[in-house]
Amino acid sequence: MKRKFTRAIFPGSFDPITNGHLDVIERGIKLFDELIVAVGRSPVKDAMFTPEERVRMITELLADMPRVLVESFDGLTVEYAKQPKRRRHSARHAKFDQRAV
Repeated sequence: MKRKFTRAIFPGSFDPITNGHLDVIERGIKLFDELIVAVGRSPVKDAMFTPEERVRMITELLADMPRVLVESFDGLTVEYAKQPKRRRHSARHAKFDQRAV
């Protein structure tokens, strides 16, 4: 029987991304076929970097991990996960939240 494709979301502000975040990402990609690093925008936090800067930095750091996608989002993680695909690499309908694993 063919194994089912698994996708997970690792949400956070990543402001800035830390070695701990990178460790979770490296461990997560061993568990899932695809991992989405979802950079959240928080209206209540004073950010060091803009969401766009964070996405760019994380994308550069993870350039050697093709199964890891980096996107920004607004609102609740659960609402983000329900959204339909908007971009070519946008992946939704994840069955797992990386923090829960």
